[in-house]
Amino acid sequence: MAGPAVAASAHHGASTAKTSAGARTFPLAKGPRRPRDKKPPSAPSRLAVTATAETSLSLAWKRSRDNVRVVRYRLYRNRTLAGATSKTSYVLSGLRCRTKYKLSVQAVDAAGNHSRKASIRGSTKRCQSQQPPPPPSVTPPTPPSAYPLPLQYTLVASSSQLANLLGNSIAENLVLVSGGSFGQTSPFAVNAADKLYAQSLLGAFVTSGLSVGGSFPGGFEVHGVAFNVSGNSRTDTNSIVYTWGSGGQNTRIEDSSFEGNLAVNNGVNTGQAQGVTLHRLRFNGFLHNGVYAEDNDPSSLAQLGAITDLQIGNVRANPPGSTNGADEYGIQIGNRASAPTERIAVDHVHWGGFWTGSAANGNVLRDLRATNIERTASEGSTGLYMERYSRNVTIERFDFSGSRMGVICEWDGGTPGNAACHGDVIQDGTISSRVAGVYLDIGTERTTVRRLSFIGQNCADIVDDHGTGNSYSDNNYSQLAPGAVPVKPSACPDSG
Repeated sequence: MAGPAVAASAHHGASTAKTSAGARTFPLAKGPRRPRDKKPPSAPSRLAVTATAETSLSLAWKRSRDNVRVVRYRLYRNRTLAGATSKTSYVLSGLRCRTKYKLSVQAVDAAGNHSRKASIRGSTKRCQSQQPPPPPSVTPPTPPSAYPLPLQYTLVASSSQLANLLGNSIAENLVLVSGGSFGQTSPFAVNAADKLYAQSLLGAFVTSGLSVGGSFPGGFEVHGVAFNVSGNSRTDTNSIVYTWGSGGQNTRIEDSSFEGNLAVNNGVNTGQAQGVTLHRLRFNGFLHNGVYAEDNDPSSLAQLGAITDLQIGNVRANPPGSTNGADEYGIQIGNRASAPTERIAVDHVHWGGFWTGSAANGNVLRDLRATNIERTASEGSTGLYMERYSRNVTIERFDFSGSRMGVICEWDGGTPGNAACHGDVIQDGTISSRVAGVYLDIGTERTTVRRLSFIGQNCADIVDDHGTGNSYSDNNYSQLAPGAVPVKPSACPDSG
């Protein structure tokens, strides 16, 4: 990235100086120009392999000499640039076991001059057969649970009564009578921070969506309601619950179920993401997503509340795959969250189980399960897709199975520094996928993959396609398909 522009001064080109009277100016003389440094550093010396492992080789060398300053060393693996460091040691990871490599180090000074390469040959250790560790314990989601009703409330018995009470500007406790069904041809407009309860758990049915938003202070709540909506025309923004404006802030939905009948795009859509909290919910039968937790602004500072204990199933467009990967996930998270997103199970979705991106930096997602990803074409089909920008995200305690890929970190699109994953951690999980387990696409940086068990991949457990500073350790590679490799430094073919 280019540095900030420097204003004209005595230190940068010709300028002028004003006398104390402010009447005359004189050009300031340019100082003598320092000749450009053209002398390269000396080659690193005493290059040695200091440690070997199945998929890595450790190197060390003696510091190069330069007339000004050496700023970094480039590392090469069989003539391919593999990394850079300012230190005099480096670990080349992502190698194949029982393989010989030509390894080279080159010094670079502050002017960009580079030395001759110092080279050595090294071999990784033999591939070891090891017993797989026990699979990580993935805590399942807690189902919708009983809750107390408020001491004072208005009992609601008809759709027109519900529309009037939600539509006025008075915040109050509303309880839907057990066995009641509440709907209209359009969504219910929520214009105050009401608290909406079903009289008994999942005992009241709402057949129209809720449009939660406006200029009122947020804080609307839903408890124990069974939503069952038969078409997008009964919703706002094709979502059973849609939050927007300041009135959508701090919306809380708990202990409820959402049925979209494969006729509604989304269960919950956080057009206003700030403070939205979701607990103990079930979603079934949506065209795009069970939950779309994103306000579609990569620079957004909005922060989601806690999202926990979700069961999501049967998400597919008509025809399946027609969203081209923009949707057809169990849940998409595109904002920061104030607490870990945890205990979410996704089953029978078309494109992928989970998606993160946009402004979802620094999030923690744990206790995730994605099974039966339905897409079989060469594009898509993944347990988790990490799109721009999913930086400093931690994914832990998960089980992804029945997909083409386990985890994908999106590439940089040809712009260095623009990849999805920077400083991410993917740990303590099991991936059973057809082609690759974790796919670190071009430009992925400083992403850690550790303590994973891989099952059945026909290409590689980990693909690190021209990444920088990525690391992988303590993974179990013993259940690869024949012909596959633990770590591959280039793309997999579209097989599987």
